[in-house]
Amino acid sequence: MKKKLGIKAGLDEAVASSRMNHYEQGVHEPDFTMILRLAKSIGISAALFFCEDNALAEQVWELTHANNRAAVSKGANGSKD
Repeated sequence: MKKKLGIKAGLDEAVASSRMNHYEQGVHEPDFTMILRLAKSIGISAALFFCEDNALAEQVWELTHANNRAAVSKGANGSKD
Protein backbone atom coordinates (compact mmCIF):
# COMPACT_ATOMS: atom_id res chain seq x y z
CA MET A 1 0.00 0.00 0.00
CA LYS A 2 2.75 2.49 0.93
CA LYS A 3 4.68 1.68 -2.21
CA LYS A 4 1.58 2.23 -4.37
CA LEU A 5 0.93 5.57 -2.66
CA GLY A 6 4.54 6.64 -3.23
CA ILE A 7 4.35 5.70 -6.89
CA LYS A 8 1.00 7.49 -7.28
CA ALA A 9 2.62 10.58 -5.71
CA GLY A 10 5.40 10.47 -8.29
CA LEU A 11 8.18 8.54 -6.57
CA ASP A 12 10.26 6.12 -8.60
CA GLU A 13 9.09 2.54 -8.16
CA ALA A 14 12.57 1.47 -6.99
CA VAL A 15 12.53 3.82 -3.97
CA ALA A 16 8.83 4.35 -3.26
CA SER A 17 8.48 1.75 -0.51
CA SER A 18 11.61 2.72 1.43
CA ARG A 19 10.95 6.45 1.07
CA MET A 20 7.39 6.12 2.36
CA ASN A 21 8.65 4.01 5.27
CA HIS A 22 11.21 6.71 6.09
CA TYR A 23 8.49 9.36 6.09
CA GLU A 24 6.27 7.24 8.32
CA GLN A 25 9.08 6.50 10.79
CA GLY A 26 10.27 10.10 10.90
CA VAL A 27 13.69 9.27 9.43
CA HIS A 28 13.06 11.85 6.69
CA GLU A 29 10.43 14.54 6.23
CA PRO A 30 8.75 15.14 2.88
CA ASP A 31 9.18 18.58 1.37
CA PHE A 32 6.10 20.69 0.74
CA THR A 33 5.85 19.62 -2.90
CA MET A 34 5.77 15.97 -1.84
CA ILE A 35 3.14 16.74 0.79
CA LEU A 36 0.98 18.33 -1.92
CA ARG A 37 1.44 15.29 -4.18
CA LEU A 38 0.65 12.84 -1.38
CA ALA A 39 -2.47 14.78 -0.43
CA LYS A 40 -3.65 14.89 -4.03
CA SER A 41 -2.94 11.16 -4.40
CA ILE A 42 -5.29 10.29 -1.55
CA GLY A 43 -7.83 13.01 -2.24
CA ILE A 44 -7.37 15.20 0.83
CA SER A 45 -6.31 18.75 1.54
CA ALA A 46 -2.60 19.14 2.33
CA ALA A 47 -3.73 21.28 5.26
CA LEU A 48 -4.69 18.09 7.10
CA PHE A 49 -1.01 17.18 7.42
CA PHE A 50 -0.46 20.31 9.47
CA CYS A 51 -3.36 20.12 11.93
CA GLU A 52 -2.18 20.10 15.52
CA ASP A 53 -5.18 18.24 16.91
CA ASN A 54 -8.20 16.23 15.86
CA ALA A 55 -10.64 19.08 16.40
CA LEU A 56 -8.81 21.26 13.89
CA ALA A 57 -8.46 18.35 11.47
CA GLU A 58 -12.21 17.76 11.63
CA GLN A 59 -12.89 21.41 10.84
CA VAL A 60 -10.49 21.36 7.88
CA TRP A 61 -12.06 18.09 6.68
CA GLU A 62 -15.57 19.52 6.86
CA LEU A 63 -14.57 22.76 5.16
CA THR A 64 -12.77 21.07 2.28
CA HIS A 65 -15.59 18.60 1.74
CA ALA A 66 -18.18 21.37 1.84
CA ASN A 67 -16.16 23.23 -0.80
CA ASN A 68 -15.86 20.06 -2.90
CA ARG A 69 -19.61 19.42 -2.67
CA ALA A 70 -20.33 23.00 -3.70
CA ALA A 71 -17.98 22.74 -6.67
CA VAL A 72 -19.55 19.47 -7.80
CA SER A 73 -23.04 20.91 -7.40
CA LYS A 74 -22.06 24.03 -9.29
CA GLY A 75 -20.60 21.92 -12.11
CA ALA A 76 -23.67 19.71 -12.24
CA ASN A 77 -25.88 22.76 -12.68
CA GLY A 78 -23.80 23.99 -15.58
CA SER A 79 -23.00 27.28 -13.85
CA LYS A 80 -20.18 29.35 -15.29
CA ASP A 81 -18.75 32.27 -13.37
